[in-house]
Amino acid sequence: MLPRVTSDAPGMGLSMAVALAVLLGARALATGAPIVDVANADGTPPEASASVEAARSDGITFGRPIVVRKDGMGAVLVLVSNTTDEVKSFTIKASLSRANATVAQLAGAVNDLRPHEMRAADLLAFDGLPATYDRIDLRVDQVVTSATTTRAAGVAAKLKLGAPSIDSVDGSGRIRVAVTNDDVQPHSFAVRATFLRDGDLVGDAVGDVGDLGPGQTSQATLLPLGDTTSYDQVLVAIDSVAS
Repeated sequence: MLPRVTSDAPGMGLSMAVALAVLLGARALATGAPIVDVANADGTPPEASASVEAARSDGITFGRPIVVRKDGMGAVLVLVSNTTDEVKSFTIKASLSRANATVAQLAGAVNDLRPHEMRAADLLAFDGLPATYDRIDLRVDQVVTSATTTRAAGVAAKLKLGAPSIDSVDGSGRIRVAVTNDDVQPHSFAVRATFLRDGDLVGDAVGDVGDLGPGQTSQATLLPLGDTTSYDQVLVAIDSVAS
């Protein structure tokens, strides 16, 4: 079941991308072998959906989605943008179709996306993805919170993020990000790095930090999905706040 997003209550625990990374296996994700499928079996890209346009009424826009698959499991990754002046938490649904017939449905959640912020979202398919499809439909399923600010957004503003680095010593490909808690309270949270090339999403990475005390700095370890090596821009953000 998709965890319900909340902005002023305890968070979702392990972030959804980390949960998927565990299912796929860190070794598989860490290899340099591409596991991103941005095209159909015949090499043609899935077309953008008309429902993407409809989502703009909520002030949320989507970039071009990509599909990550491994051993029968997978996810749709998509860049989401908040074009409004409010903090928004919402759920997303995606449908993959072939010849106008739905062949897979996926769901995901975005927590406390701040005004004019861009961040990757992961929509999970634990029951597997079809081998072929010719269309991906994306839509905002439910806007849970839309407010001038939220507690989680306020906490995120007090967590200072360093530049990401890729751990190449052990060949794992994990991403490290230094985080400093400038608040007077300890916090547990998830960090997300969004990797772009020519403005399009190519991969992301997510990791959790627990109980970071006031004034403390910790290295967040992020597990990658998709291509986190061939990029020209990376966005680092607090993905969710658990406490």
